[in-house]
Amino acid sequence: PVWLLHGLETGSELSWKIVESCGPTDQVLKKIDLLLLQKIGLEGELAVIEKLKNHLPAPAKNRIRHISLVDDYAGFDIQTPSVKNSDNISLLEIKTFSRPGNVFCFYISRNEARVASNNENWRLVGVIRTPVGHNILGILNFNQFSHLLPVDVSSNCIWESAKINLPISLFIP
Repeated sequence: PVWLLHGLETGSELSWKIVESCGPTDQVLKKIDLLLLQKIGLEGELAVIEKLKNHLPAPAKNRIRHISLVDDYAGFDIQTPSVKNSDNISLLEIKTFSRPGNVFCFYISRNEARVASNNENWRLVGVIRTPVGHNILGILNFNQFSHLLPVDVSSNCIWESAKINLPISLFIP
């Protein structure tokens, strides 16, 4: 029902309890419309861009690039001057999650992991969607979770996407 989808999108604790009571959550969520998941992701990206605009000096704001709008295979969503030093560039992969709790779940593609492993300025930004808006948790460096990624055992079997669950406390504000 529409009200349940809206509740999942906005982080309603009741909606998540209903879904969890229906069985394994991953199986239930596979039925959720891909467009809804894309909408949640885009809203998280826009929330991060807004926050960046509030923390960057005026000339640097014009150098924020919302890459995922034009290239979904770049391995990151936003290219931006660093908040700490606007002469440096950061590559931000935004992951938005709407389930309440102390665990942050996200999927990372092999391509995102490859780009992250080859660029020290790549950061994963965790965003929680709540009923009242977006809460930007902070960043993770690739080395904080790279040890959790699958390992290819042969060229006949390689991973393309991995699901990672991490404590919210790992994010660096």
